[in-house]
Amino acid sequence: MTAQDLENMEEALGFALPDDYREVMLAYPFSTEDGGHEMLINEPVISADPINLELLTPDVRQPFLIGGVLGKDVYYMDADRRSSPVFVRDLKKGLKWEFSPSLSAYVEHIKSLPQKRTLWNKGWRL
Repeated sequence: MTAQDLENMEEALGFALPDDYREVMLAYPFSTEDGGHEMLINEPVISADPINLELLTPDVRQPFLIGGVLGKDVYYMDADRRSSPVFVRDLKKGLKWEFSPSLSAYVEHIKSLPQKRTLWNKGWRL
């Protein structure tokens, strides 16, 4: 991903992306050949997506999705913060919580997952 790609995303989203998200996407830490990790950290979903409205809370004012596990969880950040924690919403139970204190900690979590966990749905993207 290039700086221009991120600028185009920001224009489409209508808001600036957090600095830490930009850094990770400019130096994407995973192989793009298998597509497995891409479901857990991905390009943001456009803010008009209805699920983003469900993620709004007093603590998260500008949510955007960064990844997920099909039918189970969505992972998101708050673009209103320069450096945002990663939050998760359990789609089955409707619960939301802070999953990781930072995007770098989230990336380290993804790196620690067994390959079978990240490759079960090869190629699927949010």
